[in-house]
Amino acid sequence: MPTFVLRRLGMLPIVLFGVVLISFLIVHLTPGDPARLMAGENATEAAVAAVRQRLGLDDPLWTQFWRYLGDVVTGNLGGSLMTSQPVSSEIAQALPQTAKLVGLALLVSTIGGVVFGALAAVRAGGVFDKAVMVAALGGMSVPGFVIGLVFVVVFAVKLGWFPAFGSGAGFFQGGWRNVVLPAVALGIGPMGSVARMTRSTVLEVLPEDYVRTARARGLREFAVVTKHVGKNAAIPILTLIGLDIGYYLGGSVAIEVAFGWPGMGRLAVQAILNKDFPTVQGTVMVFALGYVVINLVVDLMYAWLDPRVRLS
Repeated sequence: MPTFVLRRLGMLPIVLFGVVLISFLIVHLTPGDPARLMAGENATEAAVAAVRQRLGLDDPLWTQFWRYLGDVVTGNLGGSLMTSQPVSSEIAQALPQTAKLVGLALLVSTIGGVVFGALAAVRAGGVFDKAVMVAALGGMSVPGFVIGLVFVVVFAVKLGWFPAFGSGAGFFQGGWRNVVLPAVALGIGPMGSVARMTRSTVLEVLPEDYVRTARARGLREFAVVTKHVGKNAAIPILTLIGLDIGYYLGGSVAIEVAFGWPGMGRLAVQAILNKDFPTVQGTVMVFALGYVVINLVVDLMYAWLDPRVRLS
């Protein structure tokens, strides 16, 4: 296992270099002039040129890239062109909000998907099984932001159960009510895929000899499913959850904009609209780093779930 961890950690700088390069090229090759945006619509060409020179935007593209890469290596993500604040400080404020949203959405989708998928497998062919599969397919087919807008109309505007926008106060001071709708809207789609995967893997494990032996010993069905079936069916489910992390991070962008959630996704959208190069590159790099680290954790959990898995 240590060899596997070191190999994956050794790949991390290569992945981040590719992310920095691609995001840098995409941002700098898109139409628009951030210098003119900063100088103002009525600024003279001389004023725009002065801003461009101050930001180093008149240097060759490769010079700008290597300068930015050197700053990233030293931990300097530059300053925001929108607020003139360090990008690292803005990310430090937005990252916990996105982590809270994604973490709760992951919890909702995993628990809901595993419970409903396992119950559907145990009752395969019945009404409950068919209802769960239809609901799962519907959740996977509808985009998260559409579900979020429906939630806002129904549960915020009509019923008034939850706030429609913002993150509210502290989580334990009533702020938990603000995160319910966006977290559930973000987790509905993955919940459907987890439920379908759980159902199929549990159905594959149920006919195994050790399951029949456990039942013959007189164990209750709940103990058989949770102890004997669950652990052996967990690896495909865990793989799917790891792959869905990209969906959570990407889907959080639309969800945060729809709910006015002050997270990384909303920060990235605002930076893109304002041609704020440093902030866009910083948010993209943090998203990529989070995806790589979470998938590394998922890979390491394989060995904990199944000792037969060799990670060397």
